Amino acid sequence: SQGEIDTAYRIQCLWQYHTCLDTELLRNSWEYACQKYSSLRLRFDWEEELVQIIDKHIDLNWKYIDLSNDDAQEQARKIETLQQKDLTQIYNLKEGRLFRIYIIKQKTNLYTCLFSNHHAILDGWSNSVLQHYVHETYMRLMSGEQVSVTPDSSYVDAQKYLQDHQDKDQEYWDEYVAQ
Repeated sequence: SQGEIDTAYRIQCLWQYHTCLDTELLRNSWEYACQKYSSLRLRFDWEEELVQIIDKHIDLNWKYIDLSNDDAQEQARKIETLQQKDLTQIYNLKEGRLFRIYIIKQKTNLYTCLFSNHHAILDGWSNSVLQHYVHETYMRLMSGEQVSVTPDSSYVDAQKYLQDHQDKDQEYWDEYVAQ
C-alpha cells in the first residue's frame, strides 16, 4: 500500500563487472533463476482476499544499455539518472514482474548492473542467494555446461507453513493484549 507514497519497498542493488560479459548468457542465467525461484514469478490479487499467485512463466524485465561511447563522467551521470528514474517506477503488484535488471556497458571490460525489486519478493538474505545462483549459472553456461533447473521449494514451503500455523499464535497474543 506504500507504492505511491514512498520508495520504502523498492530495493536497488548496483554492482560492477570488471570483465567482458556475454550479455545473452547472463540474461539466460536470470531466466534460469526465474524458473528456479518461484518468488520471482509472484504477483498478488486482493479482489476478495489477499492471495499470492505464482505464474508458471514471466517475461524477464531486462534492459541492455550501451554507454561505451560516453566519457566516464557522462556514464556516471546517466547511471545516477537511471537509478533515480527507476526508483520512481511503481511496481504493480497485481501484474507481477516485481524486479528489473539493467545491464549497462561502459567499456569492453566494464559493465554495471542495476537490479531493482519490490521487497515483497526478495530481502537482504535472498538477494545474495539469487545473485550467487545467477553468477554460478552464468559461469556454467560460459564453460559450455548444460543447465538443468530444479525448482527451489523454500518459498512455497514457507507459505504453506505460515498458512498451516496461522492461528497457532492467537492464544499468545490474546494473553499479551489482555495484559
